[in-house]
Amino acid sequence: MRRSTFFLLFLSLFFAVRSAGALTKTDFDSVVDFSVTLRELSYALKAGSSVKINPEKFIVLYGTVTSISFLNRKKDTYKVRLELVSGEWIGLEDVKSYRAYVDFEGPDYYRIIPARRPRTSGSKAVVKDSRVLIIAKIVKPIEIPLSGKYWLLKGV
Repeated sequence: MRRSTFFLLFLSLFFAVRSAGALTKTDFDSVVDFSVTLRELSYALKAGSSVKINPEKFIVLYGTVTSISFLNRKKDTYKVRLELVSGEWIGLEDVKSYRAYVDFEGPDYYRIIPARRPRTSGSKAVVKDSRVLIIAKIVKPIEIPLSGKYWLLKGV
């Protein structure tokens, strides 16, 4: 299931770029920034950070969906917020996690990110604990009470 979700999102990016016509590497680099990770996003929020994020470019992030909040369950105005997390080992004993929140809206996401977990195990739906590749644009930093400051992204 996780591989198929990753493949589905990769295929979406491939066909979106392909339908845009013949693009050179320079053209593609002017639209998408592949160097941004959840780690860089996290560091960019810290005061005095030298990490610069271009909000005009799309970013491609890989992580685990740790929570899903359904902001509007009506099919025509469907809106869902994913909490996307990744992490890294610091030495041999500590783990550092990085997170962002990604909003998806519109009827296209009704089946991709369903409000109810699919009954079949072979489903290609994005559910909690799925590993996904997400294409998004930066919206703004948000403050989560008792947790900290994180980026809010708009998923494509």
